[in-house]
This record gives sequence, C-alpha cells and structure tokens, in this order.
Amino acid sequence: MTWLKGSLLLAYMGFLAYMSLGRAYPPALDRALATWGSTVFHFGGYALLTILFAWTLSRRGRRRPWLAIAAAFAYGGLLEILQFLVPERVPSVLDLGVNLAGALAGGVSLWGAACALARRRKPGHEAAGSH
Repeated sequence: MTWLKGSLLLAYMGFLAYMSLGRAYPPALDRALATWGSTVFHFGGYALLTILFAWTLSRRGRRRPWLAIAAAFAYGGLLEILQFLVPERVPSVLDLGVNLAGALAGGVSLWGAACALARRRKPGHEAAGSH
C-alpha cells in the first residue's frame, strides 16, 4: 500500500509541476482556467496535495496534518521559485499565499474529519438523528 500512496502523491506532484511550469495546456484545461481562474485551482490543488501528503505520511492512523501542510507549502514555494527559470512564467507571492491557504484548508479538513471519527468511535456515542 505504501508504494501506491507514494505513486499517487508523486503523480499529483508531477501534475502540479506541469501546471506551474508549463507554458501551453490542453484546450480543456485552458477553458477551465479561463472560467474559474488560477486562484481556484491553486487553492484546491494545494488542499488536495496536503491531504495526499498526510495520507502518504500517515503511520498507524496518525495523519500528521501539520507536517503535510508544511510539505505542501514548501513544494508550492519550490515551484514558484522554479518559475524564475521558465520563460513566460512569473512567480507570484499571491499564488504562494493562495497555496498556503489551500494547504491550511486541507489540513483543517483532515483535522475535522479526524475529530468526527474520534467522536463516532467513543463508546456510548449515538449518531445525531438516530432516535
């Protein structure tokens, strides 16, 4: 299972690198970017990256959301720095901020899900609306 987690994470990181460092996209991606704007994709992309990092780094049920947030943010920072080397690409502090916001949202989502699962596992706890 570990190789599957790592493979999915690396594939997604490759996709983010392609999106961050590429200069031409398939028409469907161009339309989506034109419709939603890159900010939505940065936010959602780094929320998902954080969740994938947490899943990959988890050991014995421990999700480690803060480590996942830091890893996703660091990767986003690396990609922004690498944009200095790509003609027609410009690094953006705004993009980096949106990446951080998305990573935090992914981490908070993991924390919320973990809290909900912990409440459900407590003995004697009944689900809301089960009366």
